[in-house]
Amino acid sequence: MADRKVALGRRVGLYRFCGDIGRGNFSRVKLAIHQLTRGTLFHIELQNQVLLRIYLRQLMFSIIVNIFLLILPISCANVIIYNLDISIDKVAIKVVDRGRLDARALRMLSREVTTLECVHHPNILRLFEVVETLGRVHLVTEWIRGGELYNRITQGGPLTEAHAAPLYKQLLSAVKHMHSLGFVHRDIKAENVLMVTEDRIKLADFGFSTQLINGSQQHLDTFCGSPPYAAPELFSDDHYIGGPVDVWALGVLVYFMIVGNMPFRAPTVPALRTAVLSGDFCLPSHLSLPCIRLIQRILVHTPSRRPTIDQLLMSQWVNHNHLLIELAQSKQQKNSWFPRRRKFTRERHIEMSNLAPIQCSTKRASSIYAENFLNPIDMPNIEELTISQPVVTKSHRKSIFSGTLKKKIGPMEDGGEKGNMFNRKQSTEIKMIENDLTNGVNSLENGYQTNEQRNTQ
Repeated sequence: MADRKVALGRRVGLYRFCGDIGRGNFSRVKLAIHQLTRGTLFHIELQNQVLLRIYLRQLMFSIIVNIFLLILPISCANVIIYNLDISIDKVAIKVVDRGRLDARALRMLSREVTTLECVHHPNILRLFEVVETLGRVHLVTEWIRGGELYNRITQGGPLTEAHAAPLYKQLLSAVKHMHSLGFVHRDIKAENVLMVTEDRIKLADFGFSTQLINGSQQHLDTFCGSPPYAAPELFSDDHYIGGPVDVWALGVLVYFMIVGNMPFRAPTVPALRTAVLSGDFCLPSHLSLPCIRLIQRILVHTPSRRPTIDQLLMSQWVNHNHLLIELAQSKQQKNSWFPRRRKFTRERHIEMSNLAPIQCSTKRASSIYAENFLNPIDMPNIEELTISQPVVTKSHRKSIFSGTLKKKIGPMEDGGEKGNMFNRKQSTEIKMIENDLTNGVNSLENGYQTNEQRNTQ
């Protein structure tokens, strides 16, 4: 009977399905609401220890039960009323059809469940429970309202350095926690980073993760992950080490976060393999020196020369206090509309976009940027570090990869000013906006002069 309810798409366990979130190769992700609380703040009053234990177990919060029983002064002889406010929000349920799973997909599902049961971190997606029926497996996880980081960047444009650095630090903290427990992710990408809020992210999708039984230097031989984030050794060698592969993917991800595109681009996977193995990529000149040095230090062809997660957490760009100050200032400016400030920001962005890109290579590290990247650099004042948010225009995006990669990425063409994001010219739309802002400023000044004349009279 329970399996029939699941088959009809109505309910599994104490959760009722209420919509679809997404779909993968072997599974679907549905939105669900707990039937006892219905996603609202629920107030209960229980009169003794036995009822408290039974009720909370029905809500499948055995850990919370043990905590309350240890903290609260419970006496079996006395009747005590406990007032608890339990907030159970909506959940995301990953529905996996057993009949469509082959041996490889079953291993991936088992790895995902094992990893989520072992790793517990504020920046890692939480697994509540696993519900199995004859035909399906349901992974009940927390629901992240903000969606994927990939959609945030493709729809809203690349992040500023001030916004990206704190988020990147959270991601590094999550990966460090995994590595400390002997797990590697092997599929770090923007699609697997979920936005809880604008200032908080969580790492998800652990289907390709695995546990290193023989230590951090254990050799792996399974090619997995997304081709744009794949390290060179995945394309060229018969085996690889999991830690440096995750570090390489983190370097590609931070590039995508602040540039809005991939460092290595090609229309097909074989062409992408050639681009990654050649090692040539470009960096925008307007990026800060600590950011340039960090990316160049991560994207290194030799795995043993890449930094560790601990070294990345100690880098200057991740811990740059000026970026945090700039982020706080940008939040204040976002709430207030000030024409002159916005005009200055657009002009600065146009000026920086016309700068020539920095030619980089994964095989030859520049001593200016990459060597001793942990040593601090004397940075200029905060005004010189301001990175403006690019003006986002609707552009046609096409899928440049086939097979396992099904997301759409906006490629940057080699020739022409239309596709080159580093050589954009001032568009007609920007000119019109500047004219409107100029007229608005003039009208404000005329209004001030009129008020002054009236006060004088």
